[in-house]
Amino acid sequence: MLAVGCRGDDDPGAALPGQDAAGATDAAPNADAADAADAEATPGPPPAWTERGPFTVGVRELDLHDAPRDRDVPTLVWYPALDGGEPAAEYLLGLVLGEALEDAAPDEAAGPWPMVLFSHGFKGASAQSASVTEHLASWGYVVVAMDHLGNTLFDPDDDQVAAEVAQLRPGDVAFAAASVLTTMGGLVDATRVAVMGHSFGGFTALVVAGATSHIADARAACAAGDPSDIFCDYVPFMADDAVITLDPPLAGLRAAIYLAPGGYSALGADGLAGIRVPGLILGGTLDSTTPLDAEVRRIYQDHPQPVLLGEIDGAAHLSFTELCLLEGIGDALGDFCGGPDALDGHEVLRITAGLATAFLELNLRGDERARPWLTHPALDHLTMVAPDD
Repeated sequence: MLAVGCRGDDDPGAALPGQDAAGATDAAPNADAADAADAEATPGPPPAWTERGPFTVGVRELDLHDAPRDRDVPTLVWYPALDGGEPAAEYLLGLVLGEALEDAAPDEAAGPWPMVLFSHGFKGASAQSASVTEHLASWGYVVVAMDHLGNTLFDPDDDQVAAEVAQLRPGDVAFAAASVLTTMGGLVDATRVAVMGHSFGGFTALVVAGATSHIADARAACAAGDPSDIFCDYVPFMADDAVITLDPPLAGLRAAIYLAPGGYSALGADGLAGIRVPGLILGGTLDSTTPLDAEVRRIYQDHPQPVLLGEIDGAAHLSFTELCLLEGIGDALGDFCGGPDALDGHEVLRITAGLATAFLELNLRGDERARPWLTHPALDHLTMVAPDD
């Protein structure tokens, strides 16, 4: 039972509706030709991206250790698989039941597959959004989610440790990506990579996508009373000259997805300016942790184009995870799950999975059917904001 607790060169990427192409990092020389071929091979109406894809999904747990940093990075990997009758996965100490098959044989013949790197939220876990990560794998992606030890669901609450882990998180993502390429390299297309993160993981994804946080600037923003204050508790534990960045940039990165991201005060317009890949940002109207006005919309406004923003009516901060669906636990989380006015969590996750899939199909596979659909997906409870709006 997989009962998971905590444990270059520029190359144009696919543009979003109404935008010019954005730069991507270290893509293969033939990537554009492959994108064109993919697009030509997918005429007609768009697929139902909100529905589970055509592939059986396998999942396996990797016990990874980053020797230079002397840091453990436990990692879950979801991937297209062959059905050999393996048991279905159980996540978060068995509280969440999945559909992925434990340690199923990978479907290598139909690959290699693009890779999506998932960073969990503050005191979250690699499996916190399992229905979304499984969904992406069912559409033909290798999804890699690491536990950021020291800041997981089962770690004690400690602002100093959280400050330390904030600086380690981007390296965790890069290390997990490199490790999967080493251990499962034949399964992964290293020229087509995306990063995705929730909350603190959204901040992490921004950094992996090219943003930079200068702690001296963050300290000044916090002292001035910036309304984006979610990062301010950790600034006192960081050196004034500290910089949170990812150097070298992640090779093959072509897209980034941010779910209820926070940390605008730690980035600002200058810090966000370094992002070099298309972005999709999702936020919720009931989110009091990373509110739309104080965090999400400000990140959207200063994120380099192309970028889209989706606002889900009735979504709260943890609606993008499985936690609000757990009997007894969701109610106890109160405002984090939105209370009685919240949209059903299954619907939030369905919308999230569908938008993420379409966004990746456009930017990693060049499926042009996703371009107009992303602007007008006709999903209830969702308002899409395009850059020209």
